[in-house]
Amino acid sequence: MMTAIFTQVGLGSWVSYVPTIQSTGGTWTTGATLNQARYRRVGRTCLAYGDFTLGNVAGGTTGIDFGLPFSGRVGFFFQGHGIHFDTFNIMSATVSYTGPGFATLRLSGGGNPAVTNGRYFVQVEYEMP
Repeated sequence: MMTAIFTQVGLGSWVSYVPTIQSTGGTWTTGATLNQARYRRVGRTCLAYGDFTLGNVAGGTTGIDFGLPFSGRVGFFFQGHGIHFDTFNIMSATVSYTGPGFATLRLSGGGNPAVTNGRYFVQVEYEMP
């Protein structure tokens, strides 16, 4: 008879952090309010989660940049997802490590993803160097 032995692998605890949240290709007259941001590291993998509310949106934003807790592996692209809470518009959260460590939220069909007083959720899993 075989007996399976299960052990908990060090999954790491959730850790709160304060990300930079900024507009790409547009302006906001007031910034974003962070409701919650946290991350968890498992080996070289990082899972980041955010919940934020935008202020007044003044111009045509092409994306929303959500700062990540650690730099990722250079030259790789990682995918996550975002959602606008009020309209349930689903957005891609693309992480491109050719520049700074941000996940950029974009509507899949194009257009302005930023809505005044809109609440957003983002979740990204990516690899660190």
